[in-house]
This record gives sequence, structure tokens and C-alpha cells, in this order.
Amino acid sequence: MSIGHRMAATGQNSPDFSLFSVKDDPDAVKKISGTISQALGIPSEKIQLDGIRNVDVLEPFVKRLQKIKADTGMYFPAIRALEIIEGDPTCIASYKPYEDVLYISSRYFNSKEALLTTLKDWAANGYLPKQAKSIAYLAEHEAAHIRIPDDWLKSDEALDILRKFNKTKYANDNDRFSIEEFFADSVAWRRVAPDSVPAPMAEAVEFLQKRSV
Repeated sequence: MSIGHRMAATGQNSPDFSLFSVKDDPDAVKKISGTISQALGIPSEKIQLDGIRNVDVLEPFVKRLQKIKADTGMYFPAIRALEIIEGDPTCIASYKPYEDVLYISSRYFNSKEALLTTLKDWAANGYLPKQAKSIAYLAEHEAAHIRIPDDWLKSDEALDILRKFNKTKYANDNDRFSIEEFFADSVAWRRVAPDSVPAPMAEAVEFLQKRSV
């Protein structure tokens, strides 16, 4: 059982953040905190954006979460920004079910260029699925972790679907050994690019749909 779900795989490196400029827009950050509370139904005291200096990543991330809420009616937990999550410099975002908190890394969320460059590099090198190159995908992936009860993924049926996926050319480091990551990536891929979903990932989504996710 995973205690935290992260959009990161073993083996990849974090970028040199000094290569990317970071702008400061405190007014926009203050405004989006209210938007998160109103649009996602998260009490203001459960929103902590310490270290977030602009909304270049956070705004499209939140807009995608709004779409997910509209489509699914899902509940959202607290959102907290940290520079580094659980000591992992490669972790972009992580839902902690035992805390019911979605953590986001202020280092990545302060630079859209750094975030997208990193996602594209990881996808190209097989750390993440090839579709995992956008802020929309990141939002879908983390929302899927929140929506999917871990207990559902303990079944032999769920594990068999992952085994099928690992035999395909689409297998990647983020999913290969983590059934939680595989199912989150399956949902994200299906919602972002439904016409290109690998068969085992489509099967994973069908498995969840039978259980109303």
C-alpha cells in the first residue's frame, strides 16, 4: 500500500531550476487562492500556497481540476505547496491519502517552462507515459489518485491488467511496479487523449467505471 502517490519515477533527475526564469505576481496568487476555494469547494484554511510566486502553472492546473469536478462531482482535499515534497526533488505533486492533502511543488509550479520541459523529457525517456507532457495530464493524474480507493487495486483482476500493460511497448517506469500509478495514468491518458489509449489502460478504466469512477 502506497502512503503517497507522486508524479515521479525512480531514475529521473530534477532540472537545473537556475536555467529557468521565475516571475513574481503576488496579486494573481492571492486571487487564485479564492478561486480554488470557490471553484473546488476547498475551505480557505485548507489552501496553503507558500512559495508560489505566480500562477502560470497553478491557473491551468486548477482550471483542469474544475473540469474534472464538473465531469465527475469529485471531492477535493486540502492543497499545500512545498518546495520539496518528502525530500524527493523530482516530485511534482503528490496526494497523501492518510493526510487527505494534495501537495504541489512550488519549484515546479513557479516555472511553466521548467515543468513542461521536465515532463517532456521524462515521457521521452520512458519514465512517464508518452502522453504525460501537459499540465492537464498532471491534474488528471493527481485527481485520479484522489478518486480511486487503494483497496480496489488489491484484486487479482487489477494486477492482471497491469501485467498485460507491462508486456506492451507503452510500459514505463512510473507504472511498471506501482499499480496505483498505473491506474492513475490510465485514467489521465483516457481523459486527455481518448483516441490513443493502449488496450490494457482502456481495460483499467473499464475496471474503474464498473465501480463508478
